[in-house]
Amino acid sequence: MNVLVTGPRGKMGRFIVKMVINTDGLNVVSAVAPTGRDYIGKDVGLVSGLGRSVGIEVDDNLEAVIEKCDVIIDYTIPEFSMEVIRKALKYKKDAPSGTAEEMGEIMANTLGKNLKDIAVFGRRGEGERVKGTVGFHSVRAGDISSSHKVMFGLMGERLEITHHAYNWECFARGACRAALFLKGKKPGAYGMKDVLNI
Repeated sequence: MNVLVTGPRGKMGRFIVKMVINTDGLNVVSAVAPTGRDYIGKDVGLVSGLGRSVGIEVDDNLEAVIEKCDVIIDYTIPEFSMEVIRKALKYKKDAPSGTAEEMGEIMANTLGKNLKDIAVFGRRGEGERVKGTVGFHSVRAGDISSSHKVMFGLMGERLEITHHAYNWECFARGACRAALFLKGKKPGAYGMKDVLNI
């Protein structure tokens, strides 16, 4: 599959370029970045830290290169991602993270509720969290790539489910796996549950 990568100089973009180039069945055919970036027109291999040229220059005009690709892997900021989606439809710095929100959705669904109705973000002052709500606390610091902890507090005990990603490579691998999954699929909306068949 021919892949267009967005933001190839970003933390995730660099991993994705390297992962795509080293994944059988995937091929980087173009790279796009927001207008004004100082690496527009430079070779994506050098921009992403591969240390070698791959013969593809970073572009800032998605429409000019979109026809070359079968799939777009976008791991940029929401504003640029929405622009990519809008343009792609003519043929994450989030807090909490998408992973944390997905965990919250699972807990809310188990309670038979909608997360947006029971989510509580951060705390200030005195008082306990209201029973039946899902509390979020986000920490973005240093080189923490991804750490998530779900805590179920009971009287005299606590159950924790923890996930740590030590670098961004696993997310890049997941993005490549998702791209390969789309080969031959009918147009539509798919999620990682579909990719992992769960």
